This record gives sequence, structure tokens and C-alpha cells, in this order.
Amino acid sequence: MITSKTQLAEGISIGTFLGSKGNQATLETFEEAQIQTIHDNLKKQAYNLELIKNETHFWDIRMVVSEGIYSPQLEEQHGGLNIDKETGNVIVFKVINSNGVVDIRRTFDVANYLQKFGNYDSITLDYDTYKADGSLDVQIIIQAGIQRGNVILTALNGIHISPDTFLEIELTKATE
Repeated sequence: MITSKTQLAEGISIGTFLGSKGNQATLETFEEAQIQTIHDNLKKQAYNLELIKNETHFWDIRMVVSEGIYSPQLEEQHGGLNIDKETGNVIVFKVINSNGVVDIRRTFDVANYLQKFGNYDSITLDYDTYKADGSLDVQIIIQAGIQRGNVILTALNGIHISPDTFLEIELTKATE
């Protein structure tokens, strides 16, 4: 029986991918066949987490799930990535430094490493300026699959700005 405690990789259970901020998913909301699909997809995602966790080059950061399994609410209309999030095919990660904040430069490094060694169908390096203060934020969106090295994208505020390569984006303050 697959539960939230089922191990996908060393130290990584299904529970790692449940309970995203604002959407507290549990396996109990899914049918048995869906749970098997979720398990299979999350094994691929866990491989990527474990890859970064075990790489000595990344000793100073943690890659954490920021948007895991999505559980739609009753009568909610959903589409896009949320459909793939329901099955664990798409998971969103943040790269956190030792101070507990998103590290934009190290996120770029992690995305490049995953491009070379990860298990994915697509990786999006997703930058945005949606914070109230307008500062730059970044996350890595991984659609896992059986192929390696398929689609690489960079996005800014939801717009794909660079297919087939990652761009490192920095905000600069305008000078007067």
C-alpha cells in the first residue's frame, strides 16, 4: 500500500511532495490507480531532488518543493500545469540558501546541473517580479518523464523568453 510515508529515494517520501502552501493535498483524495501514477511520477521527481542533495557542489543550498501535488477543490475549474500537478508529473522547486531565502544565482546553477544529469521532459527556469516590493524571484518547474534532456525554457512573469537555453536574469535599479 502506498502512503505518504512511502520512500521514493533515500530520505525522500511521498509526503515531501504533499501539502504545498495554500493547497494541502492528501493521498486520501485520490483513487488507487491515481495513487500508483502519482507514485511513479514522484519517483522521477525524487531522483532530481536526490541528485542535488547528494552533489557536493550544492552543499550550501537546499532544493525544496514549493508546489507539489495539487488537489483541486470541488467545482474548481483548473487547467494548465495544475492538471499535471495532480499526478506529480509537474513539481515546482525553490533553491534555498543557508540564510533561508531563495538564491537566484544558485537556482540558475541547479537548473543547469539538472539539464545535464536530471530526469525530465522539460525544465523551466521561471523568474517573476510578482512580490509586493517588485523584487526578483525564481523557481524551477520540472515536468518529469522517461526522456532525458527534452525541453529547456526560461520564463519571466509567465512569458517564455528563451527556448532551448537558460538565461540568468538580474534586475538592476534605474539610475537617475
